[in-house]
Amino acid sequence: MILGGITAIHSLGGRVSWTPDGNDIVFDKINVSETPYFDVWTMGADGSSKTNLTGGKGAPFTSKHMGQPAVSPDGAWIAYQAQKQAWTDDVNSTPGAGFQNDLYIMPIDASTTTAVVTVAVDTGGLLHPHWNAAGTKLVWGEYAGAGSSSLGHWVIKVGNFTTPGGVPTVSGTVTYDPGTTPDWLEVHGFHPLTDDYILCSGNPQGQDVLRSDIYFFQISTTTITNLTGNNQWEEHAHINPAGTYIVWMRGTTDDE
Repeated sequence: MILGGITAIHSLGGRVSWTPDGNDIVFDKINVSETPYFDVWTMGADGSSKTNLTGGKGAPFTSKHMGQPAVSPDGAWIAYQAQKQAWTDDVNSTPGAGFQNDLYIMPIDASTTTAVVTVAVDTGGLLHPHWNAAGTKLVWGEYAGAGSSSLGHWVIKVGNFTTPGGVPTVSGTVTYDPGTTPDWLEVHGFHPLTDDYILCSGNPQGQDVLRSDIYFFQISTTTITNLTGNNQWEEHAHINPAGTYIVWMRGTTDDE
């Protein structure tokens, strides 16, 4: 399969999530002329109508890094990470690093926001929230302490999403720590056809962290299956809605 017809619609954004109707893209970026922090933005599918959803709003929004947005399947909610307001190590708290990030959920119009998962002060971290196809669960990665590599030990978290009284809530969270040598693990989302499989990447089988592979983790059996097994860095896997193809990122040399 060859991907063609690529069109650049914005040069500064990343970590994108489509709205279910395909009309808009939610993403994060730093508007360097205004702030040193990432915010959550939206734009049309053609790159038009760029709007900052989170910047400069005040409480309950933070004024630090906010990013890694994920739009719910019904298009009503956006889950995202936010750096703790009191935390000052901004470099390691970007949306891509996740240290001292909490999980927030806001309505699609960003009229307010709610912290639904808060990690431990000074020692916690959180990365890559994703919805299941029904919009009833969220999966994310969470920092569990020092690991065998410099990236630390990360685990998979799965929680139930409800809105009692119209307030977004995540409850009944379960932790999974798969692999023979748990270490770096990054969550990329549920399989679109079943909640039993979670797509992820990392080095849970003892390989060098710079040789991260793509995996399927099966919840019912707690087994993890290596899908790539290459001697290169592999990450950011996404599976198509039909569950037939996976696209991911691979380093171009043995050192990347």
